[in-house]
Amino acid sequence: MPLGHGNPSAAYAWRATTVGVLSSGEEAKKALNDVYNETTTEFLRKYACLINPGITVDEQQQLRDVVVDFGEFALQLWSQKYDVKYQTLKQLECRSFSVTAEDMEAARAVRLDENDTALDGRPIQAVVQPLIEGYGTPEGKEYDKRKIWSRAVVWISNKNRPEPQPVIRRKSLKVNEDRPPPVPPK
Repeated sequence: MPLGHGNPSAAYAWRATTVGVLSSGEEAKKALNDVYNETTTEFLRKYACLINPGITVDEQQQLRDVVVDFGEFALQLWSQKYDVKYQTLKQLECRSFSVTAEDMEAARAVRLDENDTALDGRPIQAVVQPLIEGYGTPEGKEYDKRKIWSRAVVWISNKNRPEPQPVIRRKSLKVNEDRPPPVPPK
């Protein structure tokens, strides 16, 4: 059963309390520091050759700072009593772009003027920044209330969505029960 299915208020309060307890204190800070270091080291081990094989110590520290900032942000986020959801390309690719949509906007690289509807109805090709939504209140109530925390930033296709093609169905062959089925040639 997913978190919050039985009693969302109690489930999200439990999560917030648990995250708060597990991330406070000196031991927790040391453990988190180890996770940040391991994450940075592993990322560099896998991807430094693709980014910049001669990455400097200062650049490594900058990457670690990004990892730490994200980790601290995630802890703050999960210590809230909200139900946090996000939508990436997997969820948004079935939707069409609309300049008036409250939960998405075109990426700057698309160069779409404000209120320009020229790309409305076109497929979403890529999600630069996911849609992040919070459900509920800070008190851990009203989980049917949706609040957009961060709009999706999307790239839009330069082609219209293809028209659905008619489905051609084959007629089923009726089996003549009086005759045996044909034997395939050898």
